Amino acid sequence: SWLKPLWHRAPSRAGAVPDRPRRRGLMREPQRVLSLAYLLQFAAARASMPGTPWASVAKPDPRQCNLTAPVPRAMQLRNWRLGVSWRRACERKQRHPGWYPFERNWCWVGFKAECHANLKSHRSWTEIQEAAAKEGNAPPVSRAPFHPLKFPEVCDRPDHGARVNWTQEDWTASYGWFEESVAVYVLNLPQDIKRWETISARLEVLGIKATRVLGVDMRMPGALWAAKRAGWVPQEFRFERAQKVADEPSQAMGSILGTLGCASAHFKVQTRAIIDGSPLAVVLEDDSWLEDDFVPRLWSLVTSELPCDWQATALLSRCPFGVCVSRHLARVQPDANEPFW
Repeated sequence: SWLKPLWHRAPSRAGAVPDRPRRRGLMREPQRVLSLAYLLQFAAARASMPGTPWASVAKPDPRQCNLTAPVPRAMQLRNWRLGVSWRRACERKQRHPGWYPFERNWCWVGFKAECHANLKSHRSWTEIQEAAAKEGNAPPVSRAPFHPLKFPEVCDRPDHGARVNWTQEDWTASYGWFEESVAVYVLNLPQDIKRWETISARLEVLGIKATRVLGVDMRMPGALWAAKRAGWVPQEFRFERAQKVADEPSQAMGSILGTLGCASAHFKVQTRAIIDGSPLAVVLEDDSWLEDDFVPRLWSLVTSELPCDWQATALLSRCPFGVCVSRHLARVQPDANEPFW
């Protein structure tokens, strides 16, 4: 498989993730649950820079997408329509004292909880629903089926992560494409030298050159001011106001210093990638561990499956909600089962 396990899923919230293609699995299981890896292309971003003609930059390139892949149209948001009896039964089982109560679909809460509790299992959403039903946390598939990934027969199948027998021509073509088209960046905090040494050694084994980009530690004095000056955080952002919202019962996030630092670091590395000028960029967090055939798998994904409207593709997802667009890609969409708090 590309990822250990392949079928990890990202917890979904209403409106939290823009509508974009997302990939499940070119890496082994990371050491941390929040590890991120994603692929970016910057044609549209560079085309919007002053003095750059759009047509000369943003024209679809067969090295960056599949020119024949259909571009999905906008769809209505989907939710799990359940009868009152099911919703009441799930609420009695799932809702706990202190949980924010309003407008939740508690059957969906139980369904997702089963996924979140078993992130390392190779299971489809249908298998996860059946497991949740056995625990009394969701209706069984036979009574009230729900597919968080629309068209599940296309991509919600763990067997699609089986090992591929690449030919010598595939290896040669993929590494040539990678060297010509892809820059690799690793986000790493200044003090985490051991992590940098580990991932850089792994990348060297795979023949992949990478640039270290220092992370942003918001615990350091002046870090937020510096991030605003650099453009990684909007000037109008007010941390105290954001923290107040994060502490509301509907969010209950606790301190968001880590979240803010992580987001700032990713805007930092994206800015660096745009300036450096490579057509595509892979961004890795420092606890990622790439599979032996990462390069040919990425080459195949980009040139054979990605529609040409893509800008960001996650290489690791857990509990995704959206629409399957190819064997290994799902276009993430807002989860209409959750309220827009």
